Amino acid sequence: MNETDAASVDKLLALCDAYDESAQAGAGHVDAFLRRLTGAEFKAIAVCMCTAIPEQSVRRVRRQVLGLLVRFGDDATDHPITHGSTRIVVIGPDHVYKVAFTDEGEQVNALEARGIDSVPLAAATMLTIDGAPVLRMQRVTPLEHDEAMKRSVTHPWVRRTDMRQVGLTADGQLVCYDAGQCGDYNQDYQH
Repeated sequence: MNETDAASVDKLLALCDAYDESAQAGAGHVDAFLRRLTGAEFKAIAVCMCTAIPEQSVRRVRRQVLGLLVRFGDDATDHPITHGSTRIVVIGPDHVYKVAFTDEGEQVNALEARGIDSVPLAAATMLTIDGAPVLRMQRVTPLEHDEAMKRSVTHPWVRRTDMRQVGLTADGQLVCYDAGQCGDYNQDYQH
């Protein structure tokens, strides 16, 4: 990350700190704070709103996600941010970036980068952002649950994915895009 980008991340981190202070002051303060934000700033605050991040990981995770947004530049507002129980996901046009905020999230990122023999996964590689690993995965078009179930007739591995988190790649391949509970890791899978 160059100096200009690092300064931009630091500015957004300060904005997150200001958000945290307004949140401690009460809902009225949060509303007033949010009304003053630009689109890119509001996107940065979405990172702050993820309350699932353990306290010891907040600063690192915020820095990594904000670093991704700075990388995207003016297009950052077009990149949705979501989170699960172990990772924050920044959705880009061709890739999704998964930032782990728990040990389990780091294990799942490593698993998705490595692959699973019994289940085809979307292509993924590990990057380093602000000194910590981040998974970059090929973006897929998710299938609705009913469609995934139909495809499980010809692709039995679909039943081994958590909540049928499968989709189609740009070239039409059916793949899993979240291996958090996939194959033998799926706690709900009935052998």
